Amino acid sequence: MDESQLTPRDADYWGAVELDARGWVESYNAPLRIALGLRPDIEFLKMIVGTDPSKLSPFVRVTSTDAIEICFPQGYFVWFDNAATFMNLNAAFRDRVNLCRAFEQQDHSRFFHSTWSRWLVLHEVGHVVCGHLAIRRIQTFDEFEAADTIGRLSPEQLALRRAIEIDADVWAAQMFFVTIGSITAKNYWDGLYHTEKAAGYGMKDLAMIFLPFFMEWDHVGPEVARTHPKIYERLIVMLVYGQSAFLANAGEHGPELWNVFMLGIKEAITYLWGLEGSMLHKERPTVDLVSHWKRLTDAGVQHRRLHSFKDDWLKGTPPGLASE
Repeated sequence: MDESQLTPRDADYWGAVELDARGWVESYNAPLRIALGLRPDIEFLKMIVGTDPSKLSPFVRVTSTDAIEICFPQGYFVWFDNAATFMNLNAAFRDRVNLCRAFEQQDHSRFFHSTWSRWLVLHEVGHVVCGHLAIRRIQTFDEFEAADTIGRLSPEQLALRRAIEIDADVWAAQMFFVTIGSITAKNYWDGLYHTEKAAGYGMKDLAMIFLPFFMEWDHVGPEVARTHPKIYERLIVMLVYGQSAFLANAGEHGPELWNVFMLGIKEAITYLWGLEGSMLHKERPTVDLVSHWKRLTDAGVQHRRLHSFKDDWLKGTPPGLASE
């Protein structure tokens, strides 16, 4: 595939990408209303598109009417379209994605964006359900803030902010893979890949699609002005908490298919490691979920949940993981 075969990046393209993100936001509106005991006529959750050129990261905020808005800045879609374009045009990477091999002449950017948007919506909804807005006692929760704002936080406050981002990622991983497990058990992948190996193809492609997404976040924002997890932290959270959610819902072939996902992560890392400037070359941070768990429970975050949900990691014992 070459650049001339990409879908034109015109108003129709950006409108479709935004529409997919809006669809994921709206899909959680009714479940959240029910979970929180709100009236069915209330539009509790909605999406807006931000135009502030300084913003790249989606964020969640409470409106004056106590509704929840998830803001996707226009800059986010443009920034991450670079990753989608790379995934389409880099022949070696594209050849590793089963969907691209099956439909060689198609631009799959919209599918990549939709998958990423689904994860981000879950992360932002996680901030709401997990009670993080109440913890901060402010109206907006943004991972990327001005450097002077971050600089005014004490080391303890900054550590709690980072732990809160991990908490939202844990919730997103669990909810995402509950759904992936459920559609796998219902043979959803068959309609996408049209082969008896469809589920395996789908799980490998998820791995290949997510790694560039997580890598790209490490390019966003100055180092001192962000609290979101780094790529290795996000991978560990996804693999640890996504696995249990997937296996509980995927049926008898779940373990085999999760292994395919893990092999896909390994293949993606192996290839992307060789790229010049790869964020994978950065020093790997300590992934210490125990410390995050302790900060969150010491702050009483487990008691601020707006809704009780299955397998809440803060209501069990500390995770037995501290990886160098």
